[in-house]
Amino acid sequence: MWTQFVNWIGSILETLAQMNGGSLGLAIVFLSLVVRLSLIPVSLYVGRRTIVQKRNMDRLKPQLESLKEKYADDPVKLQKETVALFKKEGVSPIDGKSMLVTLFQAPVFMAVFSAIRNGLAKSSESFLWIRNLAKADVYLALIVGFLAYVMMILTPDLPESAKTMMIWFQVILSVVIVSQIASGVGVYWATGNIVGIVDKLLLRLSLKIWPVSSHTTSPTRSAANG
Repeated sequence: MWTQFVNWIGSILETLAQMNGGSLGLAIVFLSLVVRLSLIPVSLYVGRRTIVQKRNMDRLKPQLESLKEKYADDPVKLQKETVALFKKEGVSPIDGKSMLVTLFQAPVFMAVFSAIRNGLAKSSESFLWIRNLAKADVYLALIVGFLAYVMMILTPDLPESAKTMMIWFQVILSVVIVSQIASGVGVYWATGNIVGIVDKLLLRLSLKIWPVSSHTTSPTRSAANG
């Protein structure tokens, strides 16, 4: 089933190449655009939920610290009271829906990467300044790193305490990986990062138009207010 899925994506890649004068590079760009643009609504959904989750945890941080001090010698009681606090405030420390949506995207990206690698295995095509899409290109790796930097900078609500470390970790990781893989996959990655920048800008815009609330009303509190 997995092989069939990868082959299906490969067929789409071949069709896109034929539509673009046989250019595998352009086909990869178009494939990345189609996949990433189609996932923007999902990405915005996850992004907003992640921000709500972070703000809720920030709001409860003083109470959580108080519980840690109060029950420092009783981890069982601490766990029980922490769960009770989350339940009372209508907050979940783990956002299951966001995790499921994120995990759903992983097989899609893996299949796309596999299809591109399969297509590059029988090609030595050049694209833009890249002489061979089947080989790594250091300049492309640097471009991907720069795009990762911009995307991280635009990510709203990054924890200030770890912001710099998170940004540079993502940049360095991107450069290292792309400098070691086929540049055709790097082209897909770079195009995806460009869409990712658009996605972050849309997320920031949506937060201005429809601000998220850091307060989640618990069912018991709603009933009491009613």
